[in-house]
Amino acid sequence: MADTIASNASELEDTTVRVLSTDEASFDDLKWCDGISLGSPTNYGTISGKMKGWCAELPPPGWGTLDGKNGSLLNDEDNLASQS
Repeated sequence: MADTIASNASELEDTTVRVLSTDEASFDDLKWCDGISLGSPTNYGTISGKMKGWCAELPPPGWGTLDGKNGSLLNDEDNLASQS
């Protein structure tokens, strides 16, 4: 999913694309970008614990500095029960 979004975004003129995991990404990356797409697998109907932890560790005073950026959120559910 991330690779498809990155591939399409990189076709835009004057665009630099970074694909980072929660282990790599920091608040500085959020400040750097003009747009962001966050993706997570579904875990019991919500985002993964790792994504929740990453969001919780971001500095709260910094969130107001991100206003006006384009963004998207992606959530993927692989329900094995529906495949049988």
